[in-house]
Amino acid sequence: MQDTFIIPQDFTLGEWYSFAYASLYKSRWMRMVLLFITGINLIPLALEIPSIVLEGKFHPADILTAFIGPLFFLAFMCVGLLVGGPLIFTTKPELVHDITNRFTHWGLEIDTKTKQTSIPWRNLDKLKETKNFYWLDGKKGKPPVLIVIQKRMFASEEHRAAFKAFVTQNLTPP
Repeated sequence: MQDTFIIPQDFTLGEWYSFAYASLYKSRWMRMVLLFITGINLIPLALEIPSIVLEGKFHPADILTAFIGPLFFLAFMCVGLLVGGPLIFTTKPELVHDITNRFTHWGLEIDTKTKQTSIPWRNLDKLKETKNFYWLDGKKGKPPVLIVIQKRMFASEEHRAAFKAFVTQNLTPP
């Protein structure tokens, strides 16, 4: 079995949007913020429960108002990503172009024009596969890590299968 995989990364704008919007959903921090905002917005409704029970005055709009804050926050994030994509591509191209991912027995090394990052296998949790990407999630309790690998960067289906087996083997504790 191959012991090192060097996979280049070069996002198109469409791939970056796909990654960015999917990572909104996959991010534990984003889910926690949305739940927090929802909880804060449900407090006034919870305080009105005695008057609803005693006086029978219930308005469905009260429930809808509890979800306006999270929906506004989510819309704000989506519009920010929509506008931010072209800005990132023009002002910070090193974040989306000419990236090298090197997977070894030790872990993952990410090389860009401006920095190098190393992530050991012990900080990575699971490999998920979608139509266009492999997602590597970080372990809970560690700094947040979400790595995306483009499937189109593999030379062949065999290379892709060997990579998947290699990563799965290294993610499984001995």
